[in-house]
Amino acid sequence: MAEEDHEMFIHFLHGQLFKLYGLDARISPDRLGSVIRASLKWCALLSPDELWVPTTDLVESPFASLVASDLEVLADSNAAYFIGSTTDIYQLQDSKLAHYHGLGLHREWESTSPSGILARLAPSLATRDVNTTVDIAMRWRQSVAMLGSDSASKADFAVTQIRQAWELINLGRPLPSSFENDLWQIPTKLDGHAFLWDVVEDVGAVEAKLPRPAKRGMEMALGWNWALSYLEEYDTTFVGRIPLLGYVDCGVRSTHPALVLDLVRSQQLAQRIGLGAAISSLTMQDVVLLRENRDVSAMFSLIFSASRMDNRISDERVEAEAGILIDGTEAGRIAALGASNPIDAIIRAARSISTKQPRAVTEVDYTKLTVVSSRAGRVVTDQEVAVPLKVIVVAALAEELATVLGAFASFYGPYFPREDHETGRVSYFFQATTNRGQTAEILVSLVGRGQERAAAATASLTQALRPQIIANIGIAGSMSADLSLGDVVVGNQIVNYAANLKAVETAGGKYEIKTAGDSIHCDELLLHRAEQLMFIDPTASDESYSRLSHLRSSLGLSEVLGDSKVVVGPIACGPIVGSSESFARILKNWKRDLVALDMETSGVAAASEAVGMVSRTRFLALRGVSDLADSGKNSLEVSSSGRVRQFAVHAACEVLYRLVDSLPAVD
Repeated sequence: MAEEDHEMFIHFLHGQLFKLYGLDARISPDRLGSVIRASLKWCALLSPDELWVPTTDLVESPFASLVASDLEVLADSNAAYFIGSTTDIYQLQDSKLAHYHGLGLHREWESTSPSGILARLAPSLATRDVNTTVDIAMRWRQSVAMLGSDSASKADFAVTQIRQAWELINLGRPLPSSFENDLWQIPTKLDGHAFLWDVVEDVGAVEAKLPRPAKRGMEMALGWNWALSYLEEYDTTFVGRIPLLGYVDCGVRSTHPALVLDLVRSQQLAQRIGLGAAISSLTMQDVVLLRENRDVSAMFSLIFSASRMDNRISDERVEAEAGILIDGTEAGRIAALGASNPIDAIIRAARSISTKQPRAVTEVDYTKLTVVSSRAGRVVTDQEVAVPLKVIVVAALAEELATVLGAFASFYGPYFPREDHETGRVSYFFQATTNRGQTAEILVSLVGRGQERAAAATASLTQALRPQIIANIGIAGSMSADLSLGDVVVGNQIVNYAANLKAVETAGGKYEIKTAGDSIHCDELLLHRAEQLMFIDPTASDESYSRLSHLRSSLGLSEVLGDSKVVVGPIACGPIVGSSESFARILKNWKRDLVALDMETSGVAAASEAVGMVSRTRFLALRGVSDLADSGKNSLEVSSSGRVRQFAVHAACEVLYRLVDSLPAVD
């Protein structure tokens, strides 16, 4: 087996990372700390070479004391080095005090604890060849210089994030040239302060007033430049996905996937060999001992290579696609079963695997590979490996798509465009970790206006991606006195009023059209939970209503919109735009319990039902009420400049956030 360098940059101690991905807000400190410590142990196992840890990250990390002893063990065995602008601890402390002077940030540097922590690691302190702040400032200006170029490199994630941030400025959006000049001047205006977006705003280094989603885009742009600064200098890799936490790669996986490792996949492979429990029980001293074993290092080198993001196709195909489907896997599992302790189990499995040669994989039936998954109908515990929850969100109109992307970006973080090379269809990928600890992969796609287009596009997406959930998000007209503008309808039935039409002869050689209609029922589990969201997680509901209240106010619609309540009921769907009270009455006389009216949902529902006949696909329709399905529809849209429609889609997105967050992990 050819040897290669497997050094790793440890970035996940950085407190700014927890804020960027909202980890500390959705995971308890104790649980988060245990995940961080376990991840450090995994990195030491996967890499037989050096781990590089920024000294600043260690001091500023909320888990510095928790991992200090493990880092000491690694340092004593020359397995970890701690890198910064200087190896002089007191000089480093003085420079950080200057970085945060007058800002009230990172007061850790004001105490004696930094010198205490770093003094214990002094023999392993090292100096960077470049100044981190200067290097990030240079990279930032390179990205800013590319903003106005049509030929901007697709490899520059920061350019994408900055452009999206500018688009998200709703009020007082500056001219592009003014915005670019403002951003270009930031490094100069920082005047020696740390290049973090909080600091940028605190010292008044930028004039534009950015809303929260735009700020997050700027933070992601800085995070990407920060990560690459280390990755490129040390020619190393780092962890991009961590169990329970989700993706924490600062956008690097979209531009440099070969530099990013997936710890979720690493743990799945270890479980495949039967070593999951053994590895979980190891101490860092055990890990250091195992790193010295040639066979163990070779086994984890295989797992390391298979865990690179550029090998990632799907969890089901991981072994074959990455070259880890070897004859020794089953032999390793059997060997481990005869061990007397965890260390012995790992050594036995590694020795068994080392006697085998990788099998050349050309044609593989991926459907026959075994993958660790959740048990049907039962919540997956922290010790089990859950299959990602795949959700497709479809929108009919480009206006709806833009609002959904903006809303999701503010909640889940940046999206990544994905192109289907067979159909040319472009979708937008988000990734998150739910409150139940499950990874959720969310794909948003434009399906087009009308039932037929929506059905065809949804069927194509569903056949290719096999999601567990399809959610149709958009706007609808109210047909119920219980609904106000800005409320959200969760459809329990989707009623196609134009289906099964029949022409019936009447007097005088005339005829009338009668309809039998056609109904599709939405998924009972999703309906059951959607109707009870405020009771399932009151805190999340309060946060959601607070966000919507703020949006309602910022759009100037506080006097127009209701409280964004959720109402479950049948949705009428057909090819007719509902802007007539008489038409609404006809539909209500035909089916009295209809609560809303739209044009595409029945197509999406029919496609979901058809494709989901073999592999279970759950469908749900979420429609924000944007009008009253009456003659005032057009005047409302004109007078509100489309803001009611925008809010209605946002409100529907909020319901989906809470629903996905609350779901148990099931097959």
